Order: sequence, then structure tokens, then C-alpha cells
Amino acid sequence: MLSAARSGKLYRQEQRQQQQRPPGGPPARRAPAAPERHGNRAPRRCAPGRLPPIAAAAAAAGADGGGAGASAPPVDAWDVIEWREAPARGGRLRLGLVAEVRGGVVLVEPLVEEEEGIWAHDGAAGEAPQPVEAADVLRVVEFDLQSRQDRVGPGNPHGEHAHDVFIPLVQLSDGVFRSPEGR
Repeated sequence: MLSAARSGKLYRQEQRQQQQRPPGGPPARRAPAAPERHGNRAPRRCAPGRLPPIAAAAAAAGADGGGAGASAPPVDAWDVIEWREAPARGGRLRLGLVAEVRGGVVLVEPLVEEEEGIWAHDGAAGEAPQPVEAADVLRVVEFDLQSRQDRVGPGNPHGEHAHDVFIPLVQLSDGVFRSPEGR
């Protein structure tokens, strides 16, 4: 014998199935599946005739004669990108996490290589994200995001803290700055 709660649940399931099924016909069709995801990015949607903010800024730079800006890829928050630092900062090729996109400027948190193929936030860069011009963004890098447990220590006595690590799924460009130690 079924319990009252169990029989009530079965009754509600049968009622839902009967409501979805036309009399004498096959079961009702399900809603279409969600759009397919590509790596860590969902397909972009913009109003017809509009570009995402960074793509619009890049297109405007290309119209003004800025050759490099015309090929800047569209960028969203939480993308990992390769970009070229400003000459005042050394002009190095870097890897970073996009914190925010504001018009033609991308705010980037620099990443450094913790271990071979595993990248984390650069603690030496400070807390504030660095502003990067749209023309300096070279490409968006597909990545895998994981959390790594921090080691037990004075600031983490029970080992419950963790930090995000980024694992690029594509070959990085030659000359990408990896770490201050020169790994």
C-alpha cells in the first residue's frame, strides 16, 4: 500500500501528463533545447544592427584608420584574453581576465602562470583591474575554470579557502608573460 504522500505525488504526476497529452494523441512536444554552448561562451545576442560595446569601439577605431583596432575581437566580462600592455608598462604580451567592459576600454585583471598550464590572478598587479584599450586586445582565449584549495597556513588555519585557476584550452601566443620568476 502506498503512503498518502506518495500516492498524492503519483496522482499529481498523472494529472500533469494527462494535461500535456491531447486526448488520443501522442504526448505534447517539449520546448526547444537551449542554445548550444561553445566552450565557456554562450552564443552572443545583440539587437539587429548593433554590436557589443567593444566590437563597436573596434569598428569605430578601424573607420578612423586604426588598422589594429579593426580586428579586435568582441569581449565580455569573464573572458580570458591575450592583450598587449601599454608601452609605459613594458609593452609585454599578457593573459588576463576581463572584469568589465566600458565603451572602448576593457578592465582586465592580469593572470600569471602558477604551474605549467595553470594560470591564476597576479597578486603583484594590485587589486584594481588595469584599463586596456580595445585595439590592444589580441584575442579571446578559450579556458577551463577550476577552484583550487589554498594551503593551510596562518591566514587559512583549516584550509577552507580556495582560489580560481584558469586553464587555457588553446595554445597561447609565443612571448606571453608567464610570471615574474621567468617560468
